[in-house]
Amino acid sequence: MAVTTLFITNSIWAQCTKQAWAIINLNKSTLSARGITRDMTESAANRRRARNLGRQAGAAFGLIWSSSRPIASILVLGAAAVAALTALEVLLLRNVVANLDAGATATVSLVLFGLAAATRRTTMAVSRQGQLYAGRIVEQTATSELLETASQAPFEEFENPDYQDRLARALQGATNRMWQVVVGVLAVVTSALSAASLVFVIAALAPQLLFVLGLAAVFVFAAAAFKSKMNYQLFVADTQPDRERAYLRSALTSPVEGKELRLFGTADALLRRHDDNFALRIRALAGLIRKRLAVDLMSNLVMAGALVVALILVARSNVALANVAAIAVAAQQLTSHLLSLSNSATGLLESSQVLDDLEQFRNDTPQPPSEIREATALRLDNVTYTYPGTVAPAVNTLSFELHSGEIVALVGTNGSGKSTTAKLLSGLYTPTSGSVWAQTAIGWQLVEEPLVGVAAALFQDFARYELTVKENLSISRPSTDRSDDSSLQDQLTKVGLEPDTRHLRDGLDSRLGRRFTSGVNLSGGQWQRLALARVLHSPSPFIILDEPSAAVDAQGEAELFGQVRELAGGRGVLLISHRFATVRNADRILVLDEGHLVQNGSHDELMAADGPYRALFDTQQRMLMGEDNHASDRPSVEPVR
Repeated sequence: MAVTTLFITNSIWAQCTKQAWAIINLNKSTLSARGITRDMTESAANRRRARNLGRQAGAAFGLIWSSSRPIASILVLGAAAVAALTALEVLLLRNVVANLDAGATATVSLVLFGLAAATRRTTMAVSRQGQLYAGRIVEQTATSELLETASQAPFEEFENPDYQDRLARALQGATNRMWQVVVGVLAVVTSALSAASLVFVIAALAPQLLFVLGLAAVFVFAAAAFKSKMNYQLFVADTQPDRERAYLRSALTSPVEGKELRLFGTADALLRRHDDNFALRIRALAGLIRKRLAVDLMSNLVMAGALVVALILVARSNVALANVAAIAVAAQQLTSHLLSLSNSATGLLESSQVLDDLEQFRNDTPQPPSEIREATALRLDNVTYTYPGTVAPAVNTLSFELHSGEIVALVGTNGSGKSTTAKLLSGLYTPTSGSVWAQTAIGWQLVEEPLVGVAAALFQDFARYELTVKENLSISRPSTDRSDDSSLQDQLTKVGLEPDTRHLRDGLDSRLGRRFTSGVNLSGGQWQRLALARVLHSPSPFIILDEPSAAVDAQGEAELFGQVRELAGGRGVLLISHRFATVRNADRILVLDEGHLVQNGSHDELMAADGPYRALFDTQQRMLMGEDNHASDRPSVEPVR
């Protein structure tokens, strides 16, 4: 009995000693137990998470069950089988000792003991593989729900840093931590069932030990909740620094920023910033590890003390040798399972908080109301918009209408509010004051959401989808509206891109961009023409073109603006351009100045009014004439041979 007690106690003491040395090596100033106890008693939120372990485990298991019921059933049955086999091994060992003590043969019990042990280990191996599979299924389910929620969020949310933090935290939880939730809940179930089976064994053989071991278990679970709180606090605090590190990594490895950084020779500045950011995280992680190891040390000391007390109680009792051996093994295994349950609970409490993040993200993300799917006119009514964090309105008391078949041009100096107006008209921005309206079959309706299927837009920062040419065009139509290749070729022909795509190796099925194998990159002008073709392919009755020729050469620009009406095909067009000569054929021209609408009329009317439009128009004309004169004055140069 004394040898058994000494062996078990020494094994736990070895763990405690290792953790104590780790704390000393990490930090020369020792973390006092008093500080930990004070933090634990002061942390009401931490205790609440400990009480909510069952709720968290239930929510996590519910996610597994909803993702794959057969896998969830197999994993639960596996956990129950492991627990039953754990208790069976102890009882079979008791029979072996009893037979040997009585001088009888123990062959049958030994064979059954070996079979039980082999079956338990095999079941655990199968369960681990099932956990891996279930984790990926749950990850897919959670990620899909998250992306669906994010894709329906108002566009303004994506320009909000707080929203980006919540999105990054939820996305990281769904993609990187969801499998930990699966492993955690199943580990908790397995350890809890195994511990329960051993408790029944001990209760049958020596019930007086349960009180001592129970007190130790309470401390261990409190420590687990405390560690979970510390882990999650670091996770939350590191959200924005982690996003900055991701951005810096992208900038250092992106071909876009890479061109400038290589020519400037300043990549080392961003690298230092990335390393400094990472160093802060390492320091915070080191502090967390010191505290976690201190808590683990205390937990192991408590469990070791409880086990020693329990075995002393057994030694003073009149218990048969077989029961003593069974109690010793059961107590040692129970201690191991309680510590495992503590660690699993810590991981589950930490990881399962991603479920709270996902739920909070879904609840906090405003979802758009019912969609307006058709309109014959759009109207801004006394609209003002001020960007968050700024004071001066980008657009101020702006009112105008855009009707089907009408081309309205929007001009003004940089920063006059042209692009903001486009986003307001399309419903991407919600006005600070005033309102946006759409005329439908039932009259004028208030626009409170993006005008899906009503307004298609080509913005200055247009998207470059690194998909196939066909997918780049088809993405502007609903998935139920399949387009044949001939209609796609027509759109490419309209924007002058058909000859370029015809010579691609796989035609319309050629993948674009350099991110993936076999991708073909396009020039800036070709990408913009493709984006224009995508907008034209859309069935929307209104088109917004925000500097649609910024990346196109002068000849291409002249051709494009010369056929805007033909390209629109009877749809309403809001055309934004900084070149006044290209919008002179518009039905109406709106002139913005510092967010205010200062002029409204046709080109001839505005030129006759002799106001801001004519002044800007004449300035541009003089600049263009000066460029032409300088070009004609340049001497001809013979090529070098």
